[in-house]
Amino acid sequence: MFRYMLKRQLIEDATSLRFSIYATIILAGLVAWSLIFAGIHQDRLANFSQNAIKRGLSLRSSSSKLYNLIWVSQTILMEPQSVRFIADGHEGQMPQGLSVSMLGSRLTGSQGDSEASILNSPDLTSIVQIIFSFFALVLTFNAVSYEKEKGTLRLVLSNSVLRNKLLLSKYAGAILTVGIPFVIGLILSLVLLSLRGIPVLSGGYMIALSLFFLLSLLYLSFFILLGLFCSTATGSSKNSLVLCLLCWVFIVVVLPKSAGPLLRLGSFSVPTEKAIAEEARLAGREVWNRHSGEDMVTSSPQAESTKLNVRVTNEATQAEERVFDLYLDKKMRVVSTFMAANCVSPASLFEYAASATAGTGLAHFMHFRRQVVQYQSDLIRFFKDQDMKDNDSPHLYFHPDYVSKKPFDFAAVPEFKEHVPRLLERVKNAAAYGAGLILYNAIMFGLVFISFQRYDVR
Repeated sequence: MFRYMLKRQLIEDATSLRFSIYATIILAGLVAWSLIFAGIHQDRLANFSQNAIKRGLSLRSSSSKLYNLIWVSQTILMEPQSVRFIADGHEGQMPQGLSVSMLGSRLTGSQGDSEASILNSPDLTSIVQIIFSFFALVLTFNAVSYEKEKGTLRLVLSNSVLRNKLLLSKYAGAILTVGIPFVIGLILSLVLLSLRGIPVLSGGYMIALSLFFLLSLLYLSFFILLGLFCSTATGSSKNSLVLCLLCWVFIVVVLPKSAGPLLRLGSFSVPTEKAIAEEARLAGREVWNRHSGEDMVTSSPQAESTKLNVRVTNEATQAEERVFDLYLDKKMRVVSTFMAANCVSPASLFEYAASATAGTGLAHFMHFRRQVVQYQSDLIRFFKDQDMKDNDSPHLYFHPDYVSKKPFDFAAVPEFKEHVPRLLERVKNAAAYGAGLILYNAIMFGLVFISFQRYDVR
């Protein structure tokens, strides 16, 4: 009996006009986004390659003398990831990298329109988050009420059909109706991206895409259940449609709308970047003031005054860098706090779960920053190792007058290579968001079940 009801529901959904419109929009949208993303990704790769060349030339120009390496500042950008096709995570509105030297690291500028008021970053996640969820409601808002209005619901239940089986058939039918065009669209997208030279057929990428598909079904399941609930909780199809639209606007538009502007790290420049730089300068000046009465005249490498001068210089530089690091950490904590608060929306839960699975967004930037900090340590270690080879060097780090001035082997300089987080780590980051979606589904399923059991079919 269940198979018959499921087959009946699938035929009814698949032959409806709304399904034809949905399938056309989805396939056209996924194909269009694949072609757009391929162009965007290739531009990002070109920019990334140009930056890598500039960094190499900057390092090579300093190789004539080792002490030149002290002043070299490398702008290291986050490597463009093809998984941003799945979930961008608002990376386009975040700082794109860090400027690093042996003396510290600073944020580079961010991309995107600072005044833009967008709903979501352009990615596959936003397509599912907005269009798919809307169709899930359109498909099910009158799944029960319309059959009651036609009189078929009363007829079906009069044939010893259990209500829970009827409900499950409508739910399963809607999941399949939504999922089949999605699968076809994903296959077309992978083919198009591959033809454009985007590496999407690797094992890791396919696993990430599969996990994203499961998360999408979990997210869409909530809206299917919401549609069924509205259909059983209201007296007519019209009332159900109005209630569904109101819920959709609140869940998908109102709650996550502020995520776009707020997830841009630059939005939290309180105080401003200029004020932070001034605070850092004052922090360095305060270190010098503490030693204002001491002899810090640089004369010879062996003089205590020279050693004190170098030590205080390093201490002042470190004090300045701590100010920059403090505010960067504060910005990321604010973003993390906002994301946690915004998890009241299933749409935000899905967005964050997809971003975590793909390894993009804030988690990507934090992972990238840790690697840059490690690279800075490697660069300092390389400098000291090279300096120790010069027996004439006083080895007073990092005063340019008291370190080696001999050339160094440019090829031996540590090279920064970004490593993406492992799949297991990404899955762990997404687990909490996925659990939230499961909880929402469980609550909604309970509401639908209770509502339908008490539904008057007359």
